[in-house]
Amino acid sequence: KDLQLVALAALADVRPMKNENRIFVKKGISSIKNHYPRKGLAELFNKLSLKKETISSIDLSWSVIPALNAAGRMGQSNLSLELLTSEDAKRREEVAEKIFELNEERKNLVAKSMFDIKDDITKSIDENKKLCVIYNQNINKGVTGIVAARIMQDNNLPSIIVTENQGLCVGSMRS
Repeated sequence: KDLQLVALAALADVRPMKNENRIFVKKGISSIKNHYPRKGLAELFNKLSLKKETISSIDLSWSVIPALNAAGRMGQSNLSLELLTSEDAKRREEVAEKIFELNEERKNLVAKSMFDIKDDITKSIDENKKLCVIYNQNINKGVTGIVAARIMQDNNLPSIIVTENQGLCVGSMRS
C-alpha cells in the first residue's frame, strides 16, 4: 500500500513517466485497483466520487493530488497528513470532507483571482509581449502558482504573480 503513496508522489512531482517513475505509478495504481485503497485515500476517493476499479493516473493527477494540495494552499497542510495517517475511520471521513471543502474554496479563489486580474493580464502582455508580471494584493498567496500557470498556459508566455500578505510580498512564476 505504500506504493500508492509513491505513485501519488511521482505524479505530484510532475516527473517524466519513464523508467522507474512509470513503474512506480503503474504498480501504485495496480495496488489501488487490486487491493483496498490505503486509509485516507479511500475516504478521499469517496468524496471525489472516484471508483478504485477505474482509477487512473489522470484521476490522481487532476482530482486527488489537487485536493490533497488544496489543504496546504489554504494554510492547513496538516489535514492531508492527518488524512493519510489517522487510524480513526470517523476522523478520516471528517478530514476528507474538510479537504474536499478546501479544494472547492481553492477553485473559487482561483476563479475570482482570474476575474479580478483579467485587465491586468492584457496590460502586462501589451507592454512587453515576453513576460506577464502582475501584482495584486487581493490574490490569496496559496493560489499564486495556479494563477501564474493559467496565465502561462492561456498566453504562452512566462508569468509572475505577486501578492502581499502582512507586509510581505510573495509570489510564483511559471514558464
